[in-house]
Amino acid sequence: MFSNYLYTSSTSKVFRTHFINAAKNYINEFKLNSKKSYIIDVGSNDGVALKPFKDLKFKNILGIEPAKNLAKIANNNKIKTLNGFLNKQYLKKIKKVIGKDTNTAVRSGFFWGYAGLIDNIVNLIMKETRKSFKLVITGGFSDLFKKSIKTKLSQNKDITIKGLIKISKLIK
Repeated sequence: MFSNYLYTSSTSKVFRTHFINAAKNYINEFKLNSKKSYIIDVGSNDGVALKPFKDLKFKNILGIEPAKNLAKIANNNKIKTLNGFLNKQYLKKIKKVIGKDTNTAVRSGFFWGYAGLIDNIVNLIMKETRKSFKLVITGGFSDLFKKSIKTKLSQNKDITIKGLIKISKLIK
């Protein structure tokens, strides 16, 4: 979206205070361990939400930030941040659910989190509507998930572009 984003979240004292308090609350609520817990922030801006964890000596923190300048600021502040969008470089099939380091934990969380999200949404819709239906997965990531989703499905990678072509013909 942005390679150079102008707003840095840590500029705001309210944000900084909020994230300090939030970190303390998360540590207590989820019983986070500074050596074993993984703290991952997607869209991490300049690392403002991760900094309190760093200050509290958490070892496994990671930001993922699409804006190059913000990722650089975070890394300069010793908050490990990957510069990039959520894409196939970061999202790929991981056989094991539990990662052995920060990178495999992030990848596993994204992959199995999305696969579980898809299954859960389908199950909730079927439960709510009391109907079964055909699930069609689409897009560039559909190859990645087609064998890992429990719900019976079919795949059509080009459904969106085909729909846009049909709409453009109707508009003419």
